[in-house]
Amino acid sequence: MDTNHRCDRSSKEPSALERGDRAAYESITEALHECEARYEALVELQTDYICRFLPDGTLTFVNSAYCRYAGKQGHESIGTQVLHWLEPTDRQAWQKQLRSVSPA
Repeated sequence: MDTNHRCDRSSKEPSALERGDRAAYESITEALHECEARYEALVELQTDYICRFLPDGTLTFVNSAYCRYAGKQGHESIGTQVLHWLEPTDRQAWQKQLRSVSPA
């Protein structure tokens, strides 16, 4: 085997391939951060309540408008039930409706 053409990897300088991968990674990461910032601005600037919850009604996300209405910080609402906003007589109908549009 000819060892005269072996790459010397003792240098800490990244190869062209590694530099290309890093550039692609940094580009993708920057684009992701920009997308997240646009999404956050859109959601947080809404005056409408926006929340995300699990099929059982457990809140996993609330926006600022929701927090203002609830009189709580976001972290205080996360993990609580969205169902507490509904009258007890309406909860079953709401859950049935939710099951009809949620994946099994």
